[in-house]
Amino acid sequence: MPGIFRSFKFIFPFIICIICVLFVAVFAETIGDMDIESLILISPPNEDKLYYSPLISGDSILFYANSIDESNNVSRRTDLFDYSISTGNLTLIGKGKVGIQTWDSARIGGKWIVYTRHNNSISKNSPAGTDIFSFNLDSGKEELLGTSFGTNPDVSVDGDIVVWETGTKETVWFGLTNTREYFVIYNLSKHSKANFIPSLPDNPGKPVLYKDLLVYEGTSYDLRNKITGKSIFNNNIFCYNISSGKEKQVSFSGHAYFPSESGPNIVWEDTRNGNPDIYLYNLSGSKEQPVCTNSADQRNPKISGDWVVWEDKRRQPAQPKVNACPSGEYCPVETQVPQVSDIYLYNLTKKIESCISVPIGNPSQITGQNTDSDVSDHRVVWARYGAVYLYPSTK
Repeated sequence: MPGIFRSFKFIFPFIICIICVLFVAVFAETIGDMDIESLILISPPNEDKLYYSPLISGDSILFYANSIDESNNVSRRTDLFDYSISTGNLTLIGKGKVGIQTWDSARIGGKWIVYTRHNNSISKNSPAGTDIFSFNLDSGKEELLGTSFGTNPDVSVDGDIVVWETGTKETVWFGLTNTREYFVIYNLSKHSKANFIPSLPDNPGKPVLYKDLLVYEGTSYDLRNKITGKSIFNNNIFCYNISSGKEKQVSFSGHAYFPSESGPNIVWEDTRNGNPDIYLYNLSGSKEQPVCTNSADQRNPKISGDWVVWEDKRRQPAQPKVNACPSGEYCPVETQVPQVSDIYLYNLTKKIESCISVPIGNPSQITGQNTDSDVSDHRVVWARYGAVYLYPSTK
């Protein structure tokens, strides 16, 4: 017996060490989603450079940069950059041509980037529009894919497939014209085009592509809305399977906007409750569920795997009341209330919601406007005051 106790005396500390290591690992996993690790790309913002509208796909972060044109100290130019997380390398997209569309039009999917550039003189027989370009990160080659007859068309890319919205003009009454929107589906490998004209909504837009599933929003007139029971103009989410050619309506609230998809899950911004909330629809189970219905505004959701991110206004200070002017009209008070928005993350598997744009050590810190969030493979990017942040940081 004494020999056993002597052996246990040496084994006991070893067992304690193992238990401590396991505890730290589990604890770190538990609080990991709450830690904020931010990475400022390139350099802090200054008067000459502003970085915004970041997107992430795997190892690549795509973002715009505004800077003063060296040839003109007054005007500014907009460039599009790709940043490699693993190497830290920057790639200038589109040959640095001034005039790349700045309305958040670029998209990235793997090695492919698509973006738009205004074209004010396509030909003598066609109206002005916007050119759609692709850029291959492996080859560095830019290619003109086609033209959208619109000023700010939405585009999407996944794998070798690119989708953009465009339209044709149709005469409807007394010479007045109406533009019928539709989607162009372009195969980058085969260099082939196909048009998809949705039959469910009247005015489709905001295409989002994931493999062979195209998700989009669209407006239609509903004689009797399923939720309100009233006749209203609805904006809902729809999907189209490119392989099977089948269309399906996903949302029925009539107030659904800005879809994002990953696998069988589709998320969107929904104002059915009076303010923007986040909802999700699972295609496998054909079931809708709320993700966040906080009384504050939640906007622009993005999803990748089991992570959903969005912009959240719950820490926004209350707006001051207006003062009555002598004339009886209302005049705003002089106090300027800071605009505050945070980036929130929801883990669908763990069912945990966390704010990732505020340092855990100072949760009451007013950090300003965190916007333009995107997510890919358990990494999140967003912009704040001209800088781009990455969560979790790899450095």
